Amino acid sequence: MSWRHTQNFLRSPGLTRALVARSSIGPDDLVVDLGAGKGAIAAALVERCRRVIAVEIDPRLVAGLERRFSGVTGVEVRRADARTMEPPTEPYKLFANIPFDATAAIMRRWFDGTPPPTDAYLILQREAAAKHLGLGRSTAVGMGRQPWFEMQRVRDLRRSDFTPPPSVDCVLARLRLRGEPLLDRGAAGDFRAFLRFGFAEGGRAVRHRFRGVFGRREFARLAHDAGFARDARCVELSVEHWLWLFRRFEGIGEASRRRAVLGR
Repeated sequence: MSWRHTQNFLRSPGLTRALVARSSIGPDDLVVDLGAGKGAIAAALVERCRRVIAVEIDPRLVAGLERRFSGVTGVEVRRADARTMEPPTEPYKLFANIPFDATAAIMRRWFDGTPPPTDAYLILQREAAAKHLGLGRSTAVGMGRQPWFEMQRVRDLRRSDFTPPPSVDCVLARLRLRGEPLLDRGAAGDFRAFLRFGFAEGGRAVRHRFRGVFGRREFARLAHDAGFARDARCVELSVEHWLWLFRRFEGIGEASRRRAVLGR
């Protein structure tokens, strides 16, 4: 990730402290701040937690962070690329105002890989929160993370809360790791491929998309047993509905029908 990109920093230290205060972060926590910038979030975090890792790739900002936190116990400044760096091996949380142009790559690295954070608070563009978390609308990408994370929109933010002001609306979103996952991690790739196939014709009923996978009567029975309408569209199904269909799909032994969905 090039460091020559624009970040939208939180303008007010008071707002930053208020956002951190609304989180689950406590005195025993290790917290990673991705895209730490000038250190506003890291400064608020260190007042509440055991240790902060402030991650920044821009060498000029890294130098500023090192000056700001020189001699401050509990803050480690790390120059690294948030898209590729290794997460901590011990349990950790995230609180970050990530660079908007790196959202997709950061989400894949920290939430689709291992070890994931036990809890995370991210400032995102509203459209990115909808796409990557499914907040505001159901998406294949967002649904593909819900077996492992509970998603919540914590607070809407104003464009004037940032400097420079972004051209889009932003939100503070929470992703909390489920105590008991709804699906084994080993099945994540197949489940996400299943969702991509199902969402490919988002405006049509799910049964039309899966007509070559499940028979008409079979799908009607599955919909009845799962508790959703036979003519429901993909955006109307919950993660539990999708998991119900996926588990029935996993039982299909016919290679051609599986290949149609998974591409292999």
